[in-house]
Amino acid sequence: MTSSACTKWMGQIGATLAMLGGLFAGDLREVWAKEGLEPPPSQQKPRDSKRSDSARENLPAGSEGQAWTSTGEQSTQMAEAVQALAKALQDPDPSVRESAVYALRSMGQAGKEAIPALGQAVRDRDGYVRAIAGRTLAQFGQAAVPTLIQLLADQRPEVRLVAAEALRSMGEDAKQGVAALSRALRDPNPAVRETAAHALRELGPAALPALQALQGAAADRDGYVRRAAARAMVRIGPPALPALAELLRHPDERVRRLAAEAMQTIGTERADLRLK
Repeated sequence: MTSSACTKWMGQIGATLAMLGGLFAGDLREVWAKEGLEPPPSQQKPRDSKRSDSARENLPAGSEGQAWTSTGEQSTQMAEAVQALAKALQDPDPSVRESAVYALRSMGQAGKEAIPALGQAVRDRDGYVRAIAGRTLAQFGQAAVPTLIQLLADQRPEVRLVAAEALRSMGEDAKQGVAALSRALRDPNPAVRETAAHALRELGPAALPALQALQGAAADRDGYVRRAAARAMVRIGPPALPALAELLRHPDERVRRLAAEAMQTIGTERADLRLK
């Protein structure tokens, strides 16, 4: 990459990072909370005061507030920028890795080539980098699902949690991950099980292949998991009624009550549809 091209895209990335600030931090609070992390630096004081200063120093004159834009002439520079940022995800400084993820996120689908590197970033030792990398993978839709499926089998529960949350945020784009999410309903970590159930709920009727696993999760020892699984079964609709009816015979009264409430919700929703 020429020095002029490098200066050009670095300035654009710096402008984007300065504009983003903590824009994407709010939708990550649930993941951070489940990981036992404090709110992100953008919601408190900066992790490193030098970081915000350095981002401004990289801005070319008059570029503040400009977002990254890609034209035909910029395609080569964009590809080189993505490659450089993918390498920056291995930087020894966590604030650099975090900024690199935000920059890749700002590039939209142009950052898709960095999916493998972002998958490794979900395994980062820094909780903020993990969470942001997961959300960035989610924006690539179906192309990122195979990577997220692999991450659901990681040995570390915090990595599996971020992967499950990313699949949850993808909605119907996560259909390829139904089988993996079904397995995640038996994860040793209750936060992972709950998030997997929420991800299946977002799939609605497409989660039907996970019905048996959801039936088991609706009788989970954790109340949050039970409720999330029941809601997923409600979204599946009438095909879930036989499985819910079986739960009416469960020895735990909480499970029986939850099953009855889920069946009531399905019936009410069907009645509402008939009235429309």
